[in-house]
Amino acid sequence: ACHVTEDETLIGIVGRLSVEKHQELFIHAAHDFSRQKKNVKFVIVGNGPEEERLKSLVMAYGLKKEIIFTGLIEDVAGVYQGLDIFTLTSNTEGIPLTILEAMASRVVVAATNVGGISQIVFQRETGMLIEKNDKAGLVKVWQELVEDSNLREKLIRYAYEYVKNEFSQSVMAEKYLDCYRDVLSKSLLPNVKKKRLA
Repeated sequence: ACHVTEDETLIGIVGRLSVEKHQELFIHAAHDFSRQKKNVKFVIVGNGPEEERLKSLVMAYGLKKEIIFTGLIEDVAGVYQGLDIFTLTSNTEGIPLTILEAMASRVVVAATNVGGISQIVFQRETGMLIEKNDKAGLVKVWQELVEDSNLREKLIRYAYEYVKNEFSQSVMAEKYLDCYRDVLSKSLLPNVKKKRLA
């Protein structure tokens, strides 16, 4: 169980526990950050091949009380609602659904600048970007987000609006339709006029 009091900040990471997701960075940064801030807890949601190694690292750091492993949780919506800061530490990514879910849940995002992440996390607008494997950078971002509630609220507001406008069901449906129309008109049905597909 995850026991977090009102005055504690909860920083979380959600995803498969695998090498490319690099939750190890999250744990190293949590170790450094928890030495500065006593009223903070960390949650690692998910399971995978790296689970035992990551748990061993937490034990080695003596952070069993500060870092909670939840295992796989089906209802991740509830997880996001409990978080103050969502973090993603991947070494490689496309456009992660977890970031969009966090934004839609009004949780501030701190993520590594890899793959397609910078297409949705705009630095200091919809979230905070750190460089891959940058432990000190991640600690600094957490520090700023915890201490600056105005920045946090601005990022949450902008990110929520961005997701609502760009990734809402109606917008996505329209984008898919456009894509299908484009594919059909170009390749499968070259002789059918576009208006027939509308």
